[in-house]
Amino acid sequence: MRAWVSLIILVVLAAVAAVLSGRGPAARADPDHSGPPEPQSPALSAEDARSTFRLAEPGLAIELVAAEPVIEAPVYLAFDEEARLWVCEMRTYMPDTEGAGELEPANRIVVLEDADGDGVYEKSTVFLDGLVLPRGVAPCYQKDGHLAALVLEPPNLLFCRDTDGDGRADEKTRLLDGFAGRDNPEHAGNSLVYGLDNWWHLSQHNFEFRFDGEKVETRSTPNHGQWGLTRDDEGRLYYTPNSNPLLMDVFPKHYAARNPNQGGVAGMGESAAQDATVWPAHATPGVNRGYQENVLRKDGTLASMTAACGPGIYRAGWLGEDFRGDVFICEAAGNLVKRMKLEEKDGRVAGRNVYEGREFLASTDERFRPVHALTGPDGGLYIADMYRGIIQHKTYLTAYLKKQIEERGLARPLEMGRVWRVVPKGAARPAPARLSKASDEELVGLLSHADGWWRDTAQRLLVERRAVGAAPRLRELARSAGPAIPRLHALWTLEGLGAIEDADVLAAMGDGEAVIRIAGLRLAEPHPTADIVEQARMLTDSPNAAVRVQAVLSLGGWRALKGLDPRAENALSDTLRRFGRDRYIRAASITGLRGYELATLVYLLDDPAWPPSPQDAAVFNDLVDAVIRASDYGRLPIAALAGRLAGAGDSRFRAIASRIRRAQQLDSENPRPIFLEKEPPGWAELIARGDDVSRVLAPIYTYFDWPGRPPVERKKEARPLNDAERDLFERGRWLFKDCAACHQENGQGSPGLAPALAGSKIATGPAGRFARAIMHGLEGEYEFSGVKYQGAMPATQLGSDPDLAAVMTYVRRSFGNNAEPVTPGFIAEVRAATKHQRKAWTRAELERIRK
Repeated sequence: MRAWVSLIILVVLAAVAAVLSGRGPAARADPDHSGPPEPQSPALSAEDARSTFRLAEPGLAIELVAAEPVIEAPVYLAFDEEARLWVCEMRTYMPDTEGAGELEPANRIVVLEDADGDGVYEKSTVFLDGLVLPRGVAPCYQKDGHLAALVLEPPNLLFCRDTDGDGRADEKTRLLDGFAGRDNPEHAGNSLVYGLDNWWHLSQHNFEFRFDGEKVETRSTPNHGQWGLTRDDEGRLYYTPNSNPLLMDVFPKHYAARNPNQGGVAGMGESAAQDATVWPAHATPGVNRGYQENVLRKDGTLASMTAACGPGIYRAGWLGEDFRGDVFICEAAGNLVKRMKLEEKDGRVAGRNVYEGREFLASTDERFRPVHALTGPDGGLYIADMYRGIIQHKTYLTAYLKKQIEERGLARPLEMGRVWRVVPKGAARPAPARLSKASDEELVGLLSHADGWWRDTAQRLLVERRAVGAAPRLRELARSAGPAIPRLHALWTLEGLGAIEDADVLAAMGDGEAVIRIAGLRLAEPHPTADIVEQARMLTDSPNAAVRVQAVLSLGGWRALKGLDPRAENALSDTLRRFGRDRYIRAASITGLRGYELATLVYLLDDPAWPPSPQDAAVFNDLVDAVIRASDYGRLPIAALAGRLAGAGDSRFRAIASRIRRAQQLDSENPRPIFLEKEPPGWAELIARGDDVSRVLAPIYTYFDWPGRPPVERKKEARPLNDAERDLFERGRWLFKDCAACHQENGQGSPGLAPALAGSKIATGPAGRFARAIMHGLEGEYEFSGVKYQGAMPATQLGSDPDLAAVMTYVRRSFGNNAEPVTPGFIAEVRAATKHQRKAWTRAELERIRK
């Protein structure tokens, strides 16, 4: 599994290229690390495997919940209201190093039952089989004892029901399509997490959805994350993309999809933990890039996360109150589960490792493959163990790891898999959950339960039942003086029932708890009365930063309303003026300014002292960039504004000019023209002055085009591609389809995971920088378009020099980029010049490369 987190990362699929060339994955040019044979790793029985575990906490124990032949290759777990354990099996994943037979319809959804409540799941039912690489399951809308669930089987989201009571699905309804995951299981939508807001959330997919048992509603989101998704008590989402220990969305991610003119949105895929150090219990030679420097320690153990996945925030107390709110992160390549403590200050979450030099759970069995951690109804920590030798998909399988697999017999057996449970030693087992027959009154009471699973399930059941008769009790709980989290559930349950009222919203917006005020603002969005909008405007002055962020997010949805109070209409602009140094405020405000970016900029510029500091200038830059991206209405007006400011002697024209210059890539090998509807007014006269203003504007003016403009001499024009280069470009376009899983088809990247390739200085600069970064990787933290990225991009091993040249050529001539194409011969030269490179490059090192 790979986390692509560098400025120019390209997840280039060598396997695809190799298939095209007929060579297969073995053609990859990984270093040949010969030496003594690595130790064998035989498959163990479940009982023997249990003896290989090392738990950091002496007061805890690990139990077997289920194993083969009852289940095989579990990848995702979910509990229903009767505490039945639903298991999504991916049995055909990587049957061998070629992935032969992976698309066979031989995967299942299995339901396990602990009928007597002793913790042993003695009953197993195959709810659904004949599936191709399913990626998630979520039980819901079960009626009269008949099982039902959402099932994610690419390319479809299905709603499946048992109609005759035998526990097997005999009715399948396709709700949605457009899900990837067959060709490249690592980078595609997965997980099905019911949110506090009654929407179903996904990792690494571009929308989320709401389902009422019959109809489905969707809303767009950024596409980030990788395998796995979890949420905290406040409903915030967390992800673990392989080499990054933990990312989070600071605010709900659907807001970040509102303004396509915006670049990166700060707060999306934000790093919530920086220390990716891991401490396996044994040497781990079988990791995908174990041949690279610093991937393995001298003792042969994995040094840093490379396959982080399946995170689970522990929202219970059975293990001990000190565990509540901690996140458990699976590391499948390191055969361990990491525990991190999440600490929050003013809405900013930071995670830290709980243990030094050891992990919460680690195994000496190389086939222990934890891929999902989940809090159960009983308060135990459940872990899905895929239990197999191959965990790396063929898409990214290096020759080094392929050799490990073949020489050490890791490909077989396949028909194995376990679910484990961590519990307190000697503790009485809690009474099993049986909520399907609970009354509405009882379910409302459970919204105050100490543990998250009970609250979440009670809320979901009330919404599914359409229990509008419970609204008075819910309203009473929401407005009580009790703890915030139960009141939060009550408010969102009212919303799910369609029973939220203006008075509920205003009460929540005026509450003393920040999380309730934030919920009130979100709940207010369909209720834009004058009182509600004014209350939201006032909350932009809140002393709590998270409340301010939500206030501008909610106000952004009302920005275009007719008859809006002028104070509310200008609230986003005024908030940008006061708090624009806060990158979350800046990003949240601009999400709601689509079509109003230029008007907002002009409004702010009415103050001759704005921006007052370099930090505030970030607002200026972000607004100008958004206007330039809005090619349908923004480019001529922003050029005209720069001209007016320059003509008036206002030095702020220079800031606009610098952003236009950046969009034209005037400092790259091949600048690109910007097209305008007509000649920008006043520019010709300003340039004719021959002064300092002229020297700033003239190069930019040269790279404006408009209808009827006479030919102009430019320092460099991007030449058309010749036939051979065009062939490379088209091949690169085909190969890039899998890179788009992280970088998106438009090259704009994924927040916190993979930054934009459009306008990337490394991608469009000297080709040697780009080639080195792809061949050997890139490491170090950096910021791009207001979004921080951290971690390391591992080297991508390409099947051939033409393949690498093809993808580089495609990127350098797409997404508005206009750089020179790359030849296979040049790639061969770089390979030869860097053949001794055994570690990733730093940005500083790449910047010294001049060709």
